[in-house]
Amino acid sequence: MTTFITGATTSLGRVLVRELVRQGEAVRLLVQTESNRFGLELPSVAFIRGDITDAVAVRKGITGCDRVCHLLEQADPLSDAMLWRVQREGTRNVLQAAQDLHVSSIVQISSAAVLGPTRGAEAVDEDHPATNNVNLTWVKAQQAANEIARDFAAKGSPVKLAYPGIGYGFVRSPGNGGLA
Repeated sequence: MTTFITGATTSLGRVLVRELVRQGEAVRLLVQTESNRFGLELPSVAFIRGDITDAVAVRKGITGCDRVCHLLEQADPLSDAMLWRVQREGTRNVLQAAQDLHVSSIVQISSAAVLGPTRGAEAVDEDHPATNNVNLTWVKAQQAANEIARDFAAKGSPVKLAYPGIGYGFVRSPGNGGLA
C-alpha cells in the first residue's frame, strides 16, 4: 500500500506520516521546496516537490498510490486570496487526480471548528452540515473545500471527510525553537 499525503508538514500530518511508516506503509508527501521536513525523512517516505495548486505535481504524486490523505490544515499564514486558492483549487486538484487514477480511498481531513458550535448535548459527526457563522476566512475556505469533497463523493468518488477535534504530536524544529 502506498499513501499520498498533502499537509504532511503540519502537526497532524507529521503524526500521520510517522504512524503510517511505523505500520510499514510507503508514503509520498507533496512538499514545497521551503517546507520543513524535520522528522519526516524516514524509510519508505518519498518527497514530491510541488504546490497543491499545481495539478501536474499533484497527479505525479498520486500516480501509483492506493490511498490519498488530504489535510486541509495550513502550516503557514496565507493571504486570504491564497488561502481560498489553496483550499478550493488544491482540493479539486487532489480529488480529481485521485478519481482519475482510481485511488481506492480518499480521506480529507478538515477541522472540527468548521462545524460550528453545538447545542447542549447535540452530537456532531462527519455527516453534520457546517453551521458555523463565524466570519473567519480559513473557516469559510475549509467549508468550501469540504463541499467540493461532498460533491465528489456524491458522484461516486471514495471520499470520506474527517474532522479531528485537536491536533497533537507537535515537533520542535531545530534552529528556530518553534513548533513545526
